[in-house]
Order: sequence, then structure tokens, then C-alpha cells
Amino acid sequence: MRHTVLQKYMGPEVPTIHRLMSTADLLLLNIHPMLQGAKLIGQNTISFGGGVHLREPKPLPENIKNFLEKASNGVIYFSLGTTVSSSQLNDVKKKNIIETFRQLPYNVLWKYEQDDLQNIPENIMIIKWAPQQDILRHPNVRLLITQGGQQSIEEALLNGIPMVVLPFEVDQIPNAKKIECEGLGKRVNHKPYLSQKEFKSAIEEVIGNRSIYHKRVKEFAKLLLDEPVPGVEKAIWWMEYVIRHKGAKHLRNPIVDIPLYQYLMLDVIASVFIVLLFLVTMVFLISRKLKRFVRSLMKSGKLKTK
Repeated sequence: MRHTVLQKYMGPEVPTIHRLMSTADLLLLNIHPMLQGAKLIGQNTISFGGGVHLREPKPLPENIKNFLEKASNGVIYFSLGTTVSSSQLNDVKKKNIIETFRQLPYNVLWKYEQDDLQNIPENIMIIKWAPQQDILRHPNVRLLITQGGQQSIEEALLNGIPMVVLPFEVDQIPNAKKIECEGLGKRVNHKPYLSQKEFKSAIEEVIGNRSIYHKRVKEFAKLLLDEPVPGVEKAIWWMEYVIRHKGAKHLRNPIVDIPLYQYLMLDVIASVFIVLLFLVTMVFLISRKLKRFVRSLMKSGKLKTK
């Protein structure tokens, strides 16, 4: 499917995704190293994340603005991003989420894509689409409940908003752990089911200790932004670098060009296995020969005794 999309926009002669990945001179990652932890990467892998996708503020729609501003105790913004839809949650999880929000003294702005929710308490406002960046900029927003996507995390951090993370996808699980370990929020395990008690406890922990979490988020955001050049300029410089030098083969890790069997050291493993097999076979054959020889001696000895 991905190759079909490539062909649609780049023509039928475009190489496959696998071929492009294996021959690329430069890899640009829209992530920030601080959110990924320590990793081994090649010289041709450039991270330029850190809020590069943020846009200029825009006025909020009136209905959202009014809901945020009338919240005397603050607002919780709940969105599972674009890859995960709240409407796809099972009925038990939806019920537990609603009942948890019902018990809280805060207004909840919930990005939910369908019209099938019933018995919604007055402190919840449902919206099918949300200008997330502008919502997080509002001073009444106290908490973001998120699935743990990279961009959502950056938007929350750069607006000073702590988080409660409900990870769904594979990449979101380490993101959630990172958020909790760095003191930027809490993570909640929702599989196989979402516990109302655990969910509520995480929300109350973060909002109840807002001064602590808010301070830590602000400190972390400063570290994200403390770069020699903005992320976009960094990405542009490296793209122009590749153009100037007609490639960047000198930055590529040689390991990407070796066959898979060598990368997995299958040739070494096979050689060791063959040697071990030879030794085991030799030991077996020698022991069998010795056994036969001993038996023959014993038989000949018995005959002489008789």
C-alpha cells in the first residue's frame, strides 16, 4: 500500500520503500533526543524535533472558548490523537471514563468522533474536532490526557501542561514510561480494562500536585528548546549538505550495506555449529570404536579362560 502511494505521487519508476530506506544517505527524524532516551544512531541520522510543527496561535471557536473560561476549577483536555479514536474504545472503557469524569470537580473537554455517547454529565463537553495547540495554550487547561503521541507530548510540554498517558501503539508505551520517569505526568495501563480507581487516582495526583508537575514540565521544556539553531533550519542545512556533496555516503554506517546473513552473523554461527557437529560426531564414532574394541578384548579373554 505504501509503495502504491509513492507511485501515485512520484511515478511508477520509484524504488520500493525498503530500497529507499536501505540506500538513503540521510535520515531526518522529527523527534527530540530527550524524549527518546539514549540510543545508538548513525552519523547520517539527524533529529530535529522539539516543536517544529507548532503554528501561530489562532482564536478558539466561541463554544470551546466559553467552556474553557467558565471552568472555575480548571479544565482537563482529553484526546487520543489521530491514529486512535476515542469512539473505537469498547463500551466498558467508555463507561469507566465517563464515570471517572463525573466524579471530578473539573470541566472536561473530550475529543470524541461520534454521537453515540449517552448520559454525559454536565462537566463534559464533546467535540469531534479540536484545535489542540490553541486549547493547550489556554490558561485554564490543567491537564492533558493523551495516548502518548510524540507531537501531542511536545505540544503539552511547550505549553506547560502535565499529562496522564494511556498508551495504545507500540511507540507510545516507551513514551508513557518516559513521561512518568521524568516527572512530567502519570501513565495508566488500560489493558485489558481501564480501572476507574487507577484512572481517577492518576488525574488527582497530577492536578493535585500541579505546582510540582508544572515546574518540572517547564524545566523540561527549556531543555527541549535549548538548541543552537531551530529544528527546521537544522533539517534544511543537512538536506543542503547532501545536495552540495551529491550524497553523503561517507556518513553511512557500513553495516547497512552488508547482507542480512552477515548482519545476523549467520555465517559465524553456521561455522561454529559445523565445528561442534564435527567434534560431537568424532567423539561419538571414536567412543563406538573403543566400545567395540573393548568388547572384542573381553570376548577373547573369556575364550582363553575356557
